[in-house]
Amino acid sequence: MSEQRRTLTVDQLAEFVRTGTGVLIRIADRLGPELADNWANNGRTMEQAFFRALVPAGNKLIWRTIKLGTHKDTDSLRKALESGGYDYYDAIDILVRPAFKVVEEERDISLVVVSGKELGFTGYVALADIQKRALELGLELCPAEVGPQLRLQYKEQPQGENLNIAMEPIADWDGSLYFFRVENEGSKPLLASRDAGPSYSWDSKFLWVFVSHK
Repeated sequence: MSEQRRTLTVDQLAEFVRTGTGVLIRIADRLGPELADNWANNGRTMEQAFFRALVPAGNKLIWRTIKLGTHKDTDSLRKALESGGYDYYDAIDILVRPAFKVVEEERDISLVVVSGKELGFTGYVALADIQKRALELGLELCPAEVGPQLRLQYKEQPQGENLNIAMEPIADWDGSLYFFRVENEGSKPLLASRDAGPSYSWDSKFLWVFVSHK
């Protein structure tokens, strides 16, 4: 982040803080006590959410860096999900497919999060169009391992947040295509999968995880 930072004048900072404070008060009022308290106790996640909203898609700051290759094979990765208390029943069909692989050597990977709206879309849009636009802006598709690894390493995910993993879809046992989704929608966080077939379209408000080009 330091490479992109510019020094603000005192007046610029004061105006930003003044406007931002008013915006936060209105947002908190609309969220209600439970959600407002949840965000208040996850300051780092709130900061990252603001960056996602304020920085143009093609110049997105790195949202977070995670590690790949921390487990030697798919079985050990699944056991780690179980040990962490994460449900992955909705993703099992693609986790066990030969097309899902883990990298052989541990390495870091930097991720960004963008919405379809930030990519320039409105309404509903096909997955292929979302990915094409992101690639044109210099972002990259995630290795499939990002799905379960992000679930394991994103322990502070706020309630109600769902992150779609932009990746090459994996075919399940009957040939249907799916991608991973990292969710915290219900009683506890989970790893899910969603249909990547060409007949499906996605609300431009939904969030997608890509690999940073930086």
